[in-house]
Amino acid sequence: MVGNLNHCRVLVTGGTGYLGARIGKSLAEQGYEVCLGSRYPFANGTVEGCSQAATDWDDSEFKFCKGFDLVIHAAGMNAKDCAENPEMAYRFNGLLTEKLIEKAVSYGCKRFFYLSTVHVYQSPLVGIFDESSLTLNSHPYATSQCYGEEALIKALGSKNIAGAVLRLSNCFGPPVINSNECWNLVLNEFIKDAFLNRKITINGDYLSKRDFLPISEFNRVLLSILDFTESVPNVINVSTGASRTLLDVALEVSDTVTELTGTVIEIVKENSSETASNLSIENNALQRMGIYPSKDLTLEIRRMVDYLKLSI
Repeated sequence: MVGNLNHCRVLVTGGTGYLGARIGKSLAEQGYEVCLGSRYPFANGTVEGCSQAATDWDDSEFKFCKGFDLVIHAAGMNAKDCAENPEMAYRFNGLLTEKLIEKAVSYGCKRFFYLSTVHVYQSPLVGIFDESSLTLNSHPYATSQCYGEEALIKALGSKNIAGAVLRLSNCFGPPVINSNECWNLVLNEFIKDAFLNRKITINGDYLSKRDFLPISEFNRVLLSILDFTESVPNVINVSTGASRTLLDVALEVSDTVTELTGTVIEIVKENSSETASNLSIENNALQRMGIYPSKDLTLEIRRMVDYLKLSI
């Protein structure tokens, strides 16, 4: 067991990306000394309270991860890029993650958290899943993530480092620095379209269910995990535990934007649907730790509207 490491040196890989930057800002606000790792530091902007450093993945020694007590590994290829280049997905999400873990251990890093996804379980994601569920998704995004997961679980078994695999559900919320990746997420797109166009268009099956996780809530859960004084489970689902249909979230976005702007939002359903799918992502590991994510989405929707008011 590794004790509380508050105010330690933290490396967030993918640190100037959409999720990494939000994580870095949250940790810095809590007193952690945060370095955002990026292949092109400062190219996307800065995050208050955080330094930046180049993550040179071609450096055989990975010297960029030397001198840190904690690594949050948020770098990785997205699903679209993995599908287009499975070999690169295997290399980056898999082999390079494995090497990063090995080097972090050799440099004396005390804790390592790997950000994975609940989508490793199955595609389409329909059913009831907890941390013991089989990972059956054969998409290159999922299989390469599983390779990284297995590498960390193996290292955790050696007792040379602590940490966990964090399987995240569908995160959403405003970015810290401008990111095109932000607008590839369906709920962020709903909020943007409602605010700018007074209309939400649901292109997919409007009764399909997803578990949407506000990034602010993920950051709160992450801080609770980091402050946990006992050993943590190797694999931790991080979700709200409440799945919603696309129509449900469109209505919630519509109601919130209408309340904030006074304008009625139209909802357009492009495709027909007959029955709602079943989905439940259970946070058994978090519950054993006494950590319970909030199911509320409204506050993060409001934060996104505030961001849009200032940026567009």
